Amino acid sequence: TLIDTNATVTTRLEATQTALTALRASAEKFQTSLVSAPDAQSARTTLKTLAQDALRALTSTLNQTLNGDALFGGQATDVKPVGDYFAAPASAAKSANDAAFLAAFGVSQSSPAVTEITGAQLQSFLDGAFSAEFDPASWKANWSAASDSLLRSRISPDQAIDASVSANAPALRKLAMVYTMVSDVGIEGLGDDAFQKLKSTAVRAMGEAMSGLVDLQTGAGSALNRVAQSTETMKAASTTLATTLSNLESADPAQASARLSELQMRIEASYALTARFQQLSLLKYL
Repeated sequence: TLIDTNATVTTRLEATQTALTALRASAEKFQTSLVSAPDAQSARTTLKTLAQDALRALTSTLNQTLNGDALFGGQATDVKPVGDYFAAPASAAKSANDAAFLAAFGVSQSSPAVTEITGAQLQSFLDGAFSAEFDPASWKANWSAASDSLLRSRISPDQAIDASVSANAPALRKLAMVYTMVSDVGIEGLGDDAFQKLKSTAVRAMGEAMSGLVDLQTGAGSALNRVAQSTETMKAASTTLATTLSNLESADPAQASARLSELQMRIEASYALTARFQQLSLLKYL
């Protein structure tokens, strides 16, 4: 039963690995575009579009299912882990970001007045109210329905492992933060100083997100190895048991009967000899 269960666990972990690899490749590509982007208006528009596409792809990946179960839902396998930021009507995440921006600057992200925001002001917003939108509590309130608790699977009689990744993982929240920062914090209207602050903050956060993705991949890979080793051990044990059972079931009845008769004769001879020993007495020879 455990061997059969391990096959399912392996399939799930492999699908998770594939998804994480895709997210990392997308993040690396976006980081390259971000680092090399000039201050020109056309470059900013391109970055915004790339970030929107990357955020949609992230959402789609985190909502992947396997046999009807959410890959990134943690123990909540029956729910859609992450909502669509760009949904209509506005998602909770979009509404929260709009409200935070308005509270900080008194204008919307698309207002011409965005150009008046200084680099220091934007940095304060990005490090404060905006970053707080991706803290665990706000993330679960506005973005995610996933569970923090991961799926545990028993892979041998004495081993159990975490066999899933939650959309609430810090690296995935950080990735969403970068894409949201570039796509919906008024990048096209910012002055040069504010744009440079946004760019450097996004680059730094992307580096942290990618490092976290590597850790998630490493964890999933380690789990896969443990499942494979456990399965091989149990298969070897199963083979040994099957061989032993076969040997027992394939015994020759005639040969077994002959050996039993021989053993019985030896036992009877032993009894007879023991009886004779018991009759020996020194009195008979005095």
